[in-house]
Amino acid sequence: MATQQVQVRQLRSSPCGPSTAYRLAPAPFPSRSGARCVRCASTSAPAQQLQIRNFSWSEDRAAAEACVATMAQAMAGSDDSRLFCAEAEQGFPRWRGIVLDTLLGNPAHRIIHAMGDVRASQAPSMAIAYWYPEEHVEVDESGPLPAGWVDLGLYMRPEAQQAQEELFAALTEGKKAFLTEVGAFLYVAFLGTAPACQGQGLGGRMLAHLTVQADAAGKHAYIEAASERNAQLYERYGFRRRGSKTWSLPGAPGSPSLTLTFMSRPPQSQPQ
Repeated sequence: MATQQVQVRQLRSSPCGPSTAYRLAPAPFPSRSGARCVRCASTSAPAQQLQIRNFSWSEDRAAAEACVATMAQAMAGSDDSRLFCAEAEQGFPRWRGIVLDTLLGNPAHRIIHAMGDVRASQAPSMAIAYWYPEEHVEVDESGPLPAGWVDLGLYMRPEAQQAQEELFAALTEGKKAFLTEVGAFLYVAFLGTAPACQGQGLGGRMLAHLTVQADAAGKHAYIEAASERNAQLYERYGFRRRGSKTWSLPGAPGSPSLTLTFMSRPPQSQPQ
C-alpha cells in the first residue's frame, strides 16, 4: 500500500473519549480495470484529499442513503447473500434493508463514516461504527417501527429463518461477552467499499481511520469478518481472531454457507 500523509483533527467528544477524523492524501490508484475511479482518486492535483466524514442519519439523509447503497453493492454477492437469498438479485435489497434498518433505528448518533464525495449515488467507502454500549440502540420489532423500515423476510429463503435468528443471536452474544471482558469499545458494525472502487486500499484506509479513534480513546475495537479475505485484512490492522461460527444450508442449491469470524483489537496507544 502506498504511504499516506495523515492529518488528525479532534472533532468532538464521545462517551468514550475524543472522536477524530483525518484527511488522506491518496496516491493515484488505478481501478482493477485500469481506469481511474473518479469518486476514489483525484483527477487533478495530487494535493487533493479524500476526507472521511462522520455524521448521523438525521444530519444528512441523502449522504446516508449513498452509504447504504455502497454497503448493499459491496455485499450483494457475498456468502451471506448466497446463504439467505434464494435469488441472486435479492442480495442488494436484503443488504440495503440491513443497513437502512440500522440507521433508522439509531438516527441521532454519528455512527456513519463516509469517505470521499457522497453527493454521487454511493460513497467510495463507508463504515458504520459506534461506541458500544453507549451509542447502541435496540429496536423492539414487535412494536411500532420507524417509517421506511425494511422487512428482511421479503428477501430471505424460508429455510434460512433459523440460521438468521442464530446469526443475529451470535452477533449480540459476541458483543456482550466482549463488553464483559474489556468494558466499552468501538464496534465496527459495517465496513464496505463500492465495487468500482475496490482494490485501491480504501477499505484499509477506512479501517485505519476507525482504529485511530479507538487508540485515541484508549479503547478496544471489535469487528466481525464475513470472509477469510476480510479477516486477513483486519489482522493487518491489529485485529486478532477470537473464534468463528459457520451456518450452512446443505439442501439448498450450491450448498451455501457463511463463516463469521469474531475479531478484536487492543488499543495501540493511550490517550494523551
